[in-house]
Amino acid sequence: MGESDFNKEITKQLSTKDVFDICVKEGLIEKGKKQSKEPEVKKLGENKGLCSNVFNVKIFYDDDKVCSIVAKIPTTENFEPSKDLSKEELEKERNEKAEKIRQLHQNELEFYRLFKKHKDGSLKIPHFIDGSEMTDDKEGFILTEDFSSDDDKEQNDDEEHEGFEDLNDEQIKQAICEVTKLQALGYKFPEARNLGKLDVAMNDLTEIHHDVLDKFADLDLDFFDDRKLKLLKENAEMDIFEKNVCSNKAAGLPEVLSHNDFWTKNVMFSPKTGELQRIIDWQTVRFASLTHDLAALLSLELSGQHRREHEKSYVEYYLQQVKHYLDKYEVEDDHGLRKAKIEDVMKAYNISLKIAIFGLIFTLMESEKTKKSKEAAQNSELVNRIKYLFEDLYSDMDKK
Repeated sequence: MGESDFNKEITKQLSTKDVFDICVKEGLIEKGKKQSKEPEVKKLGENKGLCSNVFNVKIFYDDDKVCSIVAKIPTTENFEPSKDLSKEELEKERNEKAEKIRQLHQNELEFYRLFKKHKDGSLKIPHFIDGSEMTDDKEGFILTEDFSSDDDKEQNDDEEHEGFEDLNDEQIKQAICEVTKLQALGYKFPEARNLGKLDVAMNDLTEIHHDVLDKFADLDLDFFDDRKLKLLKENAEMDIFEKNVCSNKAAGLPEVLSHNDFWTKNVMFSPKTGELQRIIDWQTVRFASLTHDLAALLSLELSGQHRREHEKSYVEYYLQQVKHYLDKYEVEDDHGLRKAKIEDVMKAYNISLKIAIFGLIFTLMESEKTKKSKEAAQNSELVNRIKYLFEDLYSDMDKK
């Protein structure tokens, strides 16, 4: 078989030959090298990606060398059309969903391009190789390094993941360091202000939260009643939700660059060493409260009791690290972040928990394990973490 025969279709618009040519252009494969055997293409996270399909592509060349990359392709194929719509209404819905996917893809693409432009290698994100925009006639793509081993992939595929882990103290601190690096670099790179243009992508967020909350109410948990369901639905309304996402304003603090989807599957630790490897899925990156990512991390990845007992010490650690990285990256205009006081940051953090609770409930209700049965969901450790959050946020309701 000749080298020209070594070509596989990844999607209708992207082939392994395209990937090979890009890898040569970007210097991952030396010019003049030829493929030595048929490439491998494997879809990752089967049925888990709502807005994109992700593939591992391996290119073999020069007899014994391999170039392994990850291809992320935006897609609308996972959206079910609403029932009983006219032809015109279906077309409108289809166009809105396509624009939602386009915005998410474009936001992530611009994030990777920004960090590639500034040649920053300190933030633990996948090395960006190349990408293209999604248009009416082009699906778009993002190519990044493949940083996980084959053993890691097999272990992750075999695990039935509930959407959370019990991270140890060192892992929490590693993640906090990445949060503070991101915040400092967000001030360092002025173009970061262009990120987060997601008006269409976010316009159905309230409806999504309401649907998930109704499912959560059906679990008949002893600490959740109609009053709390009503309160959470009110907090899911976009004006209140956005106000809580930007909890920094209530505390007189600046907004910072935020990952905005900071949970276990996006903050990836090595199954073998426990070290933080990479932070992925930057589709919703935007400016938000300085405690937005921190609250998501602590509420989801620590038991309720442990979070309650240690969250202030982690907020103090955050403050130490953000000042360290502002100095390390020589950020001149920190918008007052270096002067932030612990009491003000805790005020912002406690409001950020009102957003974090939506992430916990969504993670519980959407995990494959807890979808199996009502009993499985009721017995999830996540229920305990949600209960503790309710006690901390809304204890006054139980006294009335």
